[in-house]
Amino acid sequence: MIGLFLQMVAGFLVARLVAPSTLGLFNGFALANKYALMTQFGTINGLAREIPYAIGQDDYQRAKEQTAAGFAWMTLMTGIVFVILAGLGVHQLFLGPTENAVGWFTFAFIVSFTLLFHMYEVTYRTHSNFGKLAKIEIVRAVLSVLTLVAVYFLDYYGLCIRGWLLGFVSLALVYIWRPMKSVRPSWSWANLKSLWKVGLPIYAVAQLEVLWQAVNGTLVLKILGTHGMGLFALALTIGNVMQIIPNAFSKVTLPRAAMMFGKDGQFRGVVKTLIKPTLVLFAMMAPAVAIGIPVVDWFTRAFLPNYVEGIAAAQWSLVMAGLWSLRVINVALTVVRRQDILFINTLAGILVYGGVLWWLNTPEPYLASFPQAMVAGRVTYLLMGYGSAMILLNKEGVSPKKDAEPLDRNDDEG
Repeated sequence: MIGLFLQMVAGFLVARLVAPSTLGLFNGFALANKYALMTQFGTINGLAREIPYAIGQDDYQRAKEQTAAGFAWMTLMTGIVFVILAGLGVHQLFLGPTENAVGWFTFAFIVSFTLLFHMYEVTYRTHSNFGKLAKIEIVRAVLSVLTLVAVYFLDYYGLCIRGWLLGFVSLALVYIWRPMKSVRPSWSWANLKSLWKVGLPIYAVAQLEVLWQAVNGTLVLKILGTHGMGLFALALTIGNVMQIIPNAFSKVTLPRAAMMFGKDGQFRGVVKTLIKPTLVLFAMMAPAVAIGIPVVDWFTRAFLPNYVEGIAAAQWSLVMAGLWSLRVINVALTVVRRQDILFINTLAGILVYGGVLWWLNTPEPYLASFPQAMVAGRVTYLLMGYGSAMILLNKEGVSPKKDAEPLDRNDDEG
């Protein structure tokens, strides 16, 4: 909670220190992060499910081999992405303006740091590991406040320096504290194919969600320009910070649910594992949203007068984050490899989002319509998710484990 508070404060202070158009320019380059994550091609998704699943079956050797193959793929993709983004920076040096070149060079590093961070983060799976991840979040939060000095003195270039430092320190810590220190990148088509067999369906659904968010931000930039994107930064800051808790819960619950499924192969057991975390998470998020809505209005008018036009969008972003606290149940569908259901549910949410966004922006577009449409899409997604889970629970003879390949057991340590 300390980290959450500090990151929110830092986000507000950034908005206070720079003009909306400046923040909009920086966040426009930040969209590269969302698109670059597509290059993992299901590798991280496969590892997130297969590492705890294999450990649940005591097959530690397979967990290590697949992790090594996953590391090799992610290292290769990171190198390719870095070269592409740095190349855009070189190209921009000749075309100008300098701010654009610096933006591309900065995010060549930031995106690379992000890809490698996720590569190591996926190996954190025990209570002590999650404690280390929490410490990383706290360090990142403190640093996000301290680096505001750079923003104060250097404006846009300070934002670039701040982003680089946050990415580098996060990666350094997740690497130093990584649990599987003996594992090194090792190319293996067999293990990669095994990972992709599991991870690609999860990846496809996850990328639909990533693309959904990326397109939403891109549309804001395209329709309302850098000024609108800058105003939207208030909503992005609040939404990203508020989603830290739901995302943390997912990181904790997915390994536990996968281990449970690895042991007994029962969908009902997975659901039971997730009920309590879902209720606890919602009990935390609902009051935060209720209190946050009037606080955002007061705080913005009092301290961020340049962002008053973004208040409504920020408030709807709070509602969106609150709804995402109910998303934990979809972890169950991921664990039992029912990505077909998740894909349909996500696609339905996107279609509703698109329809609502078109309706709200006719004839005149306005900023709050984007998170409002996202709320409509997410409500659709969640309702279909819970409905699908109920149908699976009521089916007799459900055996998701039949899709998993048998694993050899051994007593190697993970």
